[in-house]
Amino acid sequence: MNKPQVSVVFFQHDLRIDDQLSLAKAIKQGLPVIGVYLYPANDGKPTTWGLHPRGPFRQQFLWESLQDLKKNLLRLNIPMYVWMEDHLQPEIFSSFEVVQLFAAVEPGEEEKLRLQHLVKTLGNPPLTMVHDKPLCSPLTYPWLLTNLPQRFTDARIEIEKNIRIDEPLSVSKHQQASLPILEDDWQRLQARSGSVNKRILGGETEAKKHLHQYFFVNQHVLTYRETRNNMLAFQDSSKLSPALSLGLLSARYIYAQLMKVETTLKKNQSTYWLWFELLWRDFFYFLHLQVGRVMFFESGIQNLKQPWNNNPTYVNAILNASTGYPLVDANLKELYQTGWMSNRGRQNVANFISKILRLDWRFGAALFEHYLIDYDVSSNYGNWQYLSGIGSDPREDRIFNVTLQAKKYDPTGEYLATWLPKLQHIPTPLRFQPWTMNGLQMGMYQCEIGKDYPQPIVMDPRVQLKY
Repeated sequence: MNKPQVSVVFFQHDLRIDDQLSLAKAIKQGLPVIGVYLYPANDGKPTTWGLHPRGPFRQQFLWESLQDLKKNLLRLNIPMYVWMEDHLQPEIFSSFEVVQLFAAVEPGEEEKLRLQHLVKTLGNPPLTMVHDKPLCSPLTYPWLLTNLPQRFTDARIEIEKNIRIDEPLSVSKHQQASLPILEDDWQRLQARSGSVNKRILGGETEAKKHLHQYFFVNQHVLTYRETRNNMLAFQDSSKLSPALSLGLLSARYIYAQLMKVETTLKKNQSTYWLWFELLWRDFFYFLHLQVGRVMFFESGIQNLKQPWNNNPTYVNAILNASTGYPLVDANLKELYQTGWMSNRGRQNVANFISKILRLDWRFGAALFEHYLIDYDVSSNYGNWQYLSGIGSDPREDRIFNVTLQAKKYDPTGEYLATWLPKLQHIPTPLRFQPWTMNGLQMGMYQCEIGKDYPQPIVMDPRVQLKY
């Protein structure tokens, strides 16, 4: 008896059906389609820094997204299967003839190995690969792959000379015949996903709802540039990065909706700034493709040797959000309790870890990888190198004064009080520098430094710089 011929779509960071290039190409082939997702085998093992690659917030966000994808694919009668990477065996597909495999280009080493494993398991079928993560297609801008500038600004200027962004594709109607059912690890892995309290829900369906609310209902996108550095209110930033991290929305879809805002509502500096941020994401994607594993090297893409240290006291202070600097501690508390940290918080925390404490920047990158629900390998490691002075367009001498930063971006001290309740009774001016209180003030405001809130772990004069 002849085996049914099928096309396989390999999902990694493109967990959607609309404007999903691999899926669109597979459907166009005309054969029945199967979706496959491989859960990383090493997710349960701690890294060099003692942190699991995917913490509970990321796990929950992933499983919500996979559930939504599975449901949306079933509307097209397309089954999706999830296996642990090391559980995938050739005999699983013995009832099919895999004619074609479709997948997106991924710059990460682990993602590449995962794809190689699937190709081998399926018997080395023809492989069609697409650039589905970036906004700008290398088919339109080939120099992104062959001659990427080392500075983001140069790349942005070149793109803006002639902006040509592909229109997003709507999923075509596709009703295929039912296929034999395969056994996978879905139930086992779903049981491990757990449940955590968080503010951003996974899945393409929720991502579309959120974008519509932010862009068109509340129109917060029109004030994005003014509010993006604030840290407290949910609507201060777009919160689209989680959707982009798993490909719940394509960058092309977001851009198309942004252009709709500009034509139907308003075009201003805020709408431009969101475009600007999408280009930053593209830049790190193509940079990662260019430099490969160097993205994870201690000396960075500039090959700059730095006197990093692994002082356990400093590491523990970061892990316990007890550095004695309220802005740093508050942002770490938010990260540990929600899986989120603002853009301004990330810059200050990364600068403090790498420039003040001189901890190995890869520790900070691993910390963000574990917690952030919007973790993206290229943006995370690219930004950490950039902020540590060893990456693209390095700024080796830029050191933030985290006290001045708190005063500038949290002038009422409300953000600090929200995440550091021990500081709630302290007047705002002292809340930024609680270690300056005298004994009388400590008693008056019920906050003894060294007991209720820690002493600064380091008093470095470099934090007095202007930033």
